[in-house]
Amino acid sequence: MLELKNIIQALKNIRINFRSRNNTYIKYHLEFYIYMGEMSGDEKLLNKLWCLKSIFTIQNKYVESFLKMKKEQYYSAWCLLGEIEGIYNSLRNVYYSESDEFSINFIYNYTKKFQKFFPYNMFLSPEFHVKKYRCNICGKTYNFKKNCEHEVGKLYNGKMCSKVIEDFEITSISIVDNPVQKYSVLFLEDEDHYNYDLIKSHISNLDSPFHRWDLEICEKLEPHSSFKDMDKKDDCPCKSGKSYEDCCLKKDGVLMPYFNVNYEMVPSSGKFENYVKFKNAL
Repeated sequence: MLELKNIIQALKNIRINFRSRNNTYIKYHLEFYIYMGEMSGDEKLLNKLWCLKSIFTIQNKYVESFLKMKKEQYYSAWCLLGEIEGIYNSLRNVYYSESDEFSINFIYNYTKKFQKFFPYNMFLSPEFHVKKYRCNICGKTYNFKKNCEHEVGKLYNGKMCSKVIEDFEITSISIVDNPVQKYSVLFLEDEDHYNYDLIKSHISNLDSPFHRWDLEICEKLEPHSSFKDMDKKDDCPCKSGKSYEDCCLKKDGVLMPYFNVNYEMVPSSGKFENYVKFKNAL
């Protein structure tokens, strides 16, 4: 039987045991302790276990996302990073550790940094009018003018209070560049048309999801010869929204963002690219 203190220690050691720890075994014992807490009505224990399970989930999704990037399964990795954001934002309502003993703040910060390497810049975002909510704690339904006594984002017997949408009406669908739901990437029909050179180059320089690296996004003038295949009527590669001929074609070159990455660890290959050019997705 795995004691709770041993589970906690395993979660603390994520940076060194992420390849070897038995996640199935840990998950089983977390569920067992949750069951025991429910049987005894121990709210303090249940709330603690909710936090530990969230930490466990964040850690696993981060490692899984890293491995998917290594396997060039970029969209799946992107979705996992988005899920990490959501779980982290819920967790920080009820848990914070200045020492970052479970590496959760590290994971969140590097999740945000990894996302900058992805080429996705167009997303579908639905707008809707919610008519009725249901509290997931007491089951009562209500609207904006009437609430139950439970507070959203607070833990009750190992369950976080949230509003479950019961009735809604979609009013519009917009195309945005910074959505709440990161998974709603726009793809061409039956085709992934994005350029993943940037994230592919970056991930090849990392042997572990817990190796540290710093990112500086700067700009560099790119010669027009780099865009010789573009038509002057096309959108300017600088992403101004203007046509190429009405924007940078009149200038000495195109001012493009560059990613300057400094790695703490040299990869096992013994070499890496320390200066990586940003390539536009579309």
